[in-house]
Amino acid sequence: VENDSSDNNNTITLESLRLSTDHKPAKREEAERVRKNGGILQASLSGTCSYRLTQPWGGPTLAVSRSFGDFHLRPALCVEPAVNCHTINKLDQFFVVASDGLW
Repeated sequence: VENDSSDNNNTITLESLRLSTDHKPAKREEAERVRKNGGILQASLSGTCSYRLTQPWGGPTLAVSRSFGDFHLRPALCVEPAVNCHTINKLDQFFVVASDGLW
């Protein structure tokens, strides 16, 4: 948090700190992990994402490379989350827990 007292409005600038990572198949690290575990990355036909995860025998596809459920895509689909830590301090004012489904 930054307080800009030079401004007559006494505005306060808030900064966000992202603690999560989108697990998209187009990311190099995710693509390598998916392929290593037998998954196939298929170009998206809908234009909503660049790649979708599928299996060599076809079937339903998924726009993320990590998820709970979707058992038909395992072992290429991983359930292990990326974990980041942040020690809360006196400058922290908000903590938001949400998913892309909320936004």
